[in-house]
Amino acid sequence: LCDQAFFDYTGTLPSRTRLSGVSYLPDETEWAEGDRYLACIVSAVDATGGVAATGGTLRGAGPRYALELQTGVCFDGPLSSEPVDCSGPHVVEIVGRVAVDEPAGAPYPGDDELAERLDGLCMEELAGYADTLAKDGAEVEALAFGAGAFAWDQGAREFACTAVARNADGEAVRVTRSFAGEWRPLGPADDAFSA
Repeated sequence: LCDQAFFDYTGTLPSRTRLSGVSYLPDETEWAEGDRYLACIVSAVDATGGVAATGGTLRGAGPRYALELQTGVCFDGPLSSEPVDCSGPHVVEIVGRVAVDEPAGAPYPGDDELAERLDGLCMEELAGYADTLAKDGAEVEALAFGAGAFAWDQGAREFACTAVARNADGEAVRVTRSFAGEWRPLGPADDAFSA
């Protein structure tokens, strides 16, 4: 419901913009007391992915905050934050784009099946992009970004491949330099990127 509200309000898919969407639902106590609300909130984000002040409404602002996920772009926060120079510290790097050959109107294959297909394709993209997938106790994995039932129903069939290095505990690792070159792990990133 919030993806639909986000799309209707901003004019774009949540995965195609630097705007951020948040939903609020009743917690267990509120539910027991009879609360049945759903709040969908959209905000602009700053360079670190935090909430940014805006000078007006975000209605129809999706195109103005378009997120270009081109191969070789890096982020040190959520993908809705501002890109950073890949030579410096970062957590996420775009390593390619993949598409599924399904016509518009095809039924959604389901979260698990689509993720398995896309993540496999993204790992192939990563293998052709990165010089090495493991270094100093960290291993790089690739995952598709922007997949989901709502995006699928809106015709999305092409998705960005994101790469993240993880340590043996599954924690995302901040790295320096591109995965396409001589990347180096720096240490665990914040909890937002943990497995």
